Amino acid sequence: MTTLHASALSAPPPPAIPSLTQPLAPEDLANALRGSDYTWDRIDATSLGALPTPKGHRILPSGPAYRALVIDSISAISQAAAEKALAIARRGIPVVIKGGVPSHGTSYRDAGAEDAAVRAAFDAM
Repeated sequence: MTTLHASALSAPPPPAIPSLTQPLAPEDLANALRGSDYTWDRIDATSLGALPTPKGHRILPSGPAYRALVIDSISAISQAAAEKALAIARRGIPVVIKGGVPSHGTSYRDAGAEDAAVRAAFDAM
């Protein structure tokens, strides 16, 4: 049997990144990331939907090798981008949604079906 001493249970948690622990406006999130050690970039929904399948818990492993996807305060996203976000999550890569979860598609062609597919992708995460 292993005995834990109180000192082992009261070790301080690792320091948080102060600028990312509070809700941020989109421009504040970008500023916080710029001031961090994270490699990051912005991507539009069309490009997100066209990304290759992640490998080794990295998005674009032969390039910047991103370790997470942040979806920042959007209510509508293309079905292809929502499904790519789901594929990224299923590969074990964190998908962080800041703000509300997107629930609408962006296409005017069969908008109801695209809305349902977007909701299904985010519900599956």
